[in-house]
Amino acid sequence: MTPKPKPGKLAKPLTYAAMAGIVLSSSGIYFVRMAYNSTLLREAYLPDLEEMAHRDPNNGSLLALLAGRHAEAGDFETTAKLLERAVAAGESAPDVWLTWAATLAATGSKEKSGQILRLALARPESKAAAQSAIERCKPLPANISGPELARTIAPKGPTAIIAPRIEGSFLNAWITYQAKSHPEKSGFSTRQEWFRQFPNDVDKKNLWAEALVKNGRQNEAGKLAEEILSKDKNNIRAGLVMAETHRLSGEFAKSGLEYTELIKRNPKLMPALLGMGQVALEKSLFPIALRVFTQATVVESNNPNAWIGLGRSHYNQRLNFGAAVDAFSRAKKLVPERTDFAISYANAL
Repeated sequence: MTPKPKPGKLAKPLTYAAMAGIVLSSSGIYFVRMAYNSTLLREAYLPDLEEMAHRDPNNGSLLALLAGRHAEAGDFETTAKLLERAVAAGESAPDVWLTWAATLAATGSKEKSGQILRLALARPESKAAAQSAIERCKPLPANISGPELARTIAPKGPTAIIAPRIEGSFLNAWITYQAKSHPEKSGFSTRQEWFRQFPNDVDKKNLWAEALVKNGRQNEAGKLAEEILSKDKNNIRAGLVMAETHRLSGEFAKSGLEYTELIKRNPKLMPALLGMGQVALEKSLFPIALRVFTQATVVESNNPNAWIGLGRSHYNQRLNFGAAVDAFSRAKKLVPERTDFAISYANAL
């Protein structure tokens, strides 16, 4: 008869096996989580990146990616400030230094741009790239424009700083596959790739135009919406993009007319109601803002933006602070984490 092993002899191997399983399982979960976070960065819109950077202000790579997205939108002053923070947080890749110098040049700060290149020249990891940039700049005339100097310093533009930070992970394909079922929830890079693959597909054009609006690229979004509307003047999504690009560009009269037309066609079109409300607030047309935002709260009673807009309308009109408090209170219950209306809410109390 085969002798039975003593309990103590079985316990140790089983314990070791269990521990190994836990370690492997934990490692696997960590690996998947890191991969998912990398893909989220790839798909994140500009406001998402802003929120991430707010929560993690010393993440140099994240700050560099955020800077690149701002550079795509032409906001070079913000880009330069973010890259300064990224370097302070430990980012030292050549693309960060060159993009920083280029954005300073684009804003007209040529002397500061040169200083940044000299600093990059003194660092082993960025020395070669900085030397090449300086050599490219030597033949340039003294009166060269800022944008031309910027292109000479960083010929690849924002792509150089963005591309290595949005490679994502093995989950990229899965995220894209999921987006096919819910395209309205798709991320930035997925929409960009769809548009590249299907440039003549109207749905893909609309999705990409909406993504451009979210990322502050109003000129590109407006041109794409205009192209769609030239072939289909009743395309609601393109109409919304056009109205929003005009609003964000400060063209409130055009935006108001476009939103008004969209609301006439569909009184329950929530993006148009919210957009028209914002236009009315910007122009201090408080009776219109109150009417539109009230209508929005009826259409979607759980939409926090509708209640925040209504609260701001009452608050700015300064005739009914109690109604402002009630609206802000409803919004606070729906989105307790939001703080963008906190000051108005506190002052109205």
